[in-house]
Amino acid sequence: MSKRAALLLLLALSVGVASCVRCCDDTAKSAHPPKEVRLREAPPKEAPPKEAPPEEIPADKVPAWLKAVGDKGQAKGVPSKTPSAGLAEQLARQATLEAGQLLAGSEKERSKNLRADLKLMWQTTPLRAEASDKKRPFASTFAARDAASRVFNSVQLTGLTVEQVIARLGDPKRRSNSAYNCPFWPATDAALIYRFDTGSSGWQFDILVDSQRKVVKVRRRWIH
Repeated sequence: MSKRAALLLLLALSVGVASCVRCCDDTAKSAHPPKEVRLREAPPKEAPPKEAPPEEIPADKVPAWLKAVGDKGQAKGVPSKTPSAGLAEQLARQATLEAGQLLAGSEKERSKNLRADLKLMWQTTPLRAEASDKKRPFASTFAARDAASRVFNSVQLTGLTVEQVIARLGDPKRRSNSAYNCPFWPATDAALIYRFDTGSSGWQFDILVDSQRKVVKVRRRWIH
């Protein structure tokens, strides 16, 4: 074999091997196609749960002590039809009342010792004041406020004259040295006004009389 024929044979073999390798590579790619890479989507966020509306207390379930009655007999700060803005608010108000001792016992409690309560209801105590104050004002004690409530629940004043009421209970203008010895609620129709105020709460009793100055009604109002 000549040298030229040998070169041609070698070249043909090289081309065949290259073709074979390329064919094998294509076959492998077709048998194992590349996997697609997909981005994972984040799950949708859940909406926060809606808060349940506050529970309302029916009008006939609102306790009497929770109603601070104003001039027209409507509870102060309480809507005429809806007695509560929510159970949470009612509980907060109840806690405030209890913490401040705004009402000890029932407002319908009667006196078990009228003579002692008549004396106790005029009791006063100095209010907190600055050190620079030369004269500290006085106010009713909590015990005096509650005693006054029991007294007015126990005594019968209807039909008595103004003078007889003063003789029985005491003169509200002279008997008390309280700084609050003046009407909290307007009462121009009252002949006598008894106020027992601790500085944070109390009672006002208005004595209403007729043309003969005899008692026809005793009006009780809560001071808050």
